[in-house]
Amino acid sequence: IGSKSGGIQMLNMVARDIMTADVCWINDDLPVAEVIQLFIDNKISGAPIVNAEGEMVGVVSLRDMLQYGARIISQADHRTKSAEYYVQGWDAPLSSEEVEWFHEEVDQAQPIRDIMNPIVYCVSVETPVEELADTMLRGRVHRLVVTEGDELAGIVTSMDMLKVISDMPLILDKHRRKVIEEVEAAQAVAVSAD
Repeated sequence: IGSKSGGIQMLNMVARDIMTADVCWINDDLPVAEVIQLFIDNKISGAPIVNAEGEMVGVVSLRDMLQYGARIISQADHRTKSAEYYVQGWDAPLSSEEVEWFHEEVDQAQPIRDIMNPIVYCVSVETPVEELADTMLRGRVHRLVVTEGDELAGIVTSMDMLKVISDMPLILDKHRRKVIEEVEAAQAVAVSAD
């Protein structure tokens, strides 16, 4: 089966065929620390964010978490001393600023809405796989929120797309066998009509 680009279409597969329907979505007031633990516990790399009214207001990913962590590290680095500070002996007194720095903690209660990406790429459950891939590439995103009407139906990730690609030999073989069976059936009908 040919496509406009001359390649093989994904044999009419759509978002519904490859999406994960059991989506973990996160309230926008959940603390970042809890979201990090949720990602670890559920082995996920991103999730849609909803507000108190249940409206989708953004998406958060591992990349957002890493950028958040990098900002914290960068802020801490700006407060640290020169290399000489790290080699001074225990007998050198610490300034009150240095003591305060050791007691400063990351704001564990910061809500996820503060670091989420408010841009959400949504597609319909009937969106062809080729269009999913194109949207991911053009948007430089790794997840698409799948909707059916106004409702959240699932999520398609770049990992889901990789599974489709890895299954293509099996899909093509199954399709090839189906075409051969149809041709043989048509030939049998033609022979019996003669």
